[in-house]
Amino acid sequence: MNVATDSERPVRQILQDIVGNLQDIIRLEVQLAKAELKREASKASKAVVLAALGVVLCIYAGGFLLLALVHGLSVWLAPWQAALVVGIAAALLASVFLTAARRRFAKIDVEPERALQNLTKDATWARDQIK
Repeated sequence: MNVATDSERPVRQILQDIVGNLQDIIRLEVQLAKAELKREASKASKAVVLAALGVVLCIYAGGFLLLALVHGLSVWLAPWQAALVVGIAAALLASVFLTAARRRFAKIDVEPERALQNLTKDATWARDQIK
């Protein structure tokens, strides 16, 4: 099989090779972007678990605070005080979980930086090849 040099190859074949190479580059960049997004989604899932715990505890805190209000209105002393203490403790614990979740969410990078940098380089390279 004879391999033609660049001077012997028709322009059409050269353009087809360039297009084929660009398709391969784009396909690989998409795969890279998917891999980066999967890694960031894993981080997000951990933050979502903490947020869910915080939300559940906030719901319980609201329930206990409402229970404290009911007890406070119906009986003037001990039962509502106990419910109020439990409600405040649950609210404090919920705030700890939500603060931890917010910090983890802040660390998540949803932009596939390497893939975007590579696509920019590839586009520049392709423009230079066409000139």
